[in-house]
Amino acid sequence: MTKKIFKSIFLVAAIAIMASLLITTGILYKYFIDVQDKHLTDELNLASRAVELEGKDYLYRFNKSDFRLTWISEDGTVIYDTKKDSLKMENHGNREEFKQALKENYGASSRYSSTLLEKTIYRASKLNDGSVLRISSNRATAGVIAAGMVQPTLVVILISLIISGLLAHKLSSRIVDPLNNLDLDHPLENNNYEELSPLLRKINSQHIEIRSQLKMLEDRKNEFNQITSQMREALVLLDDDEKILSMNNSAYSLFKTDSYSIGKSFITIFRNKELSKAISPDNKNEYTELRINVDDRIYQFNVSKIAKKNMVNNDISLSHNNKVDNEYEISTKDNSGEKYGIIILAFDITEQSNSEKRRREFTANVSHELKTPLQSIIGSAELIENDLVKPEDTKKFTKKIRFEASRLVSLINEIIGLAQLDEGIEPNRTSVNLLDISLEVSRSLEDPAKSKKINLYVDGDNIILNNAIPTLLKEAIYNLADNAIKYNVDGGEVHINISESNNMAIISVRDTGMGIAKNEQDRIFERFYRSDKSHSRSSKGTGLGLSIVKHAVAYHNGNIKINSDEGKGTEIIISLPNLIENL
Repeated sequence: MTKKIFKSIFLVAAIAIMASLLITTGILYKYFIDVQDKHLTDELNLASRAVELEGKDYLYRFNKSDFRLTWISEDGTVIYDTKKDSLKMENHGNREEFKQALKENYGASSRYSSTLLEKTIYRASKLNDGSVLRISSNRATAGVIAAGMVQPTLVVILISLIISGLLAHKLSSRIVDPLNNLDLDHPLENNNYEELSPLLRKINSQHIEIRSQLKMLEDRKNEFNQITSQMREALVLLDDDEKILSMNNSAYSLFKTDSYSIGKSFITIFRNKELSKAISPDNKNEYTELRINVDDRIYQFNVSKIAKKNMVNNDISLSHNNKVDNEYEISTKDNSGEKYGIIILAFDITEQSNSEKRRREFTANVSHELKTPLQSIIGSAELIENDLVKPEDTKKFTKKIRFEASRLVSLINEIIGLAQLDEGIEPNRTSVNLLDISLEVSRSLEDPAKSKKINLYVDGDNIILNNAIPTLLKEAIYNLADNAIKYNVDGGEVHINISESNNMAIISVRDTGMGIAKNEQDRIFERFYRSDKSHSRSSKGTGLGLSIVKHAVAYHNGNIKINSDEGKGTEIIISLPNLIENL
């Protein structure tokens, strides 16, 4: 700005100097001409009077080199000339000043020399005898005068420009310094230029508005950060160049990075072909949904492309569809607007995926388990209906139908019980004597134990467990003891022990059966799962018993431990917290 003001002032000063010189020269030149014309007229008047009085005698004595006198007769013949021989001069009857003088008693004209560098001025006056006296003088033209003044003019211009430059620099600094020193943080406190008051007031109002907007943006940013920082889902915001704008804490953890990744390309922190394709400009879909395995966990990635036409009040809305049947599912909604940014939302669906898998397995197993007794019932009923059973065997087939029907009812009841547990439906809680429950279970299993010549023992302390669900605990102990009998060897033993350790109620069920392989111990609590040695239908199990045990223990915030060796037997230990009393 200083340079611009300096140039403007200097240019104005230079133009003013040049204009002043031209105007002054023109005025002086005109003044010089006027003075010369007056002087020439005065000389003509004096000479005319003298010629009328003395005639040629005056002209003989005339010795002024600046002027030339010519006496012309009425017919134009030159009578006398102070510079040339009159006899050799041509007739002056056609001269303009001569003709004008004859008519008006006074004549004037001027003519350029052959070089155009000089101009001769003529003045003529008519005498009393009718003759004309003419006076002439040479005058330099304006160009000659200007040429003669070039050097002094240049000196004057140079000095003037130097002075103008110094003054322009000082003046421009004096103008700009107050502007440079304006306190724009406090506009109303400046009083350098009154003309700036409207501008300063406008700046002050804009400052107020900007501070208000910044505060609002800061509040919204803090609110956004607080919300996203608590999200379990990983959230990443990208610009249209696929560079990271923002990430929350879950995203830092998922992609194993930190805040230094902000501003970098997303591909530098996570490389996946399908995800790269989803965020690529070549993908015109507004919404893309896909599943990706990360560190042995399954994550669902929702990629949303936000176009300018979809931005309303600078608020970004996210939506996602949790229904994904394929590993990669891309929506067909077309994005015809200009791309503005990309939102990546990733959340862990490992448990959901595993639950879906377990539900599918459960459905298949339930269908299989229900089909087997039904087929047996239908087959036996058809034989009886078609009189293909001997009368003495009818009771046997009827007993088989009742047994399979009872087994089917038991299976359905257990499925219903598991469904109720899954839905969070729990019976009333009360205090329970674990030893009494164990004795009651042993009495109900006497017949199955006797059929396999198994000795069933119950011992331990009278442990009272408060805030317990009796039906679940009884069913858990029953299922453990029942399995210990079913999968035991003939003549084996089953021990149920109730004890207390570190303020925990301990239920131990130990058998001398076939044992469980190490690679199967983690799966025995799955629904309908049976070890390879127990797939025989002779066990008559449903495969749901241990699953019910697992739910019962979970409802009491306990844990289960398995000690088992193949061919040596199995011990399952349940530890239950809560308030216990040893009577």
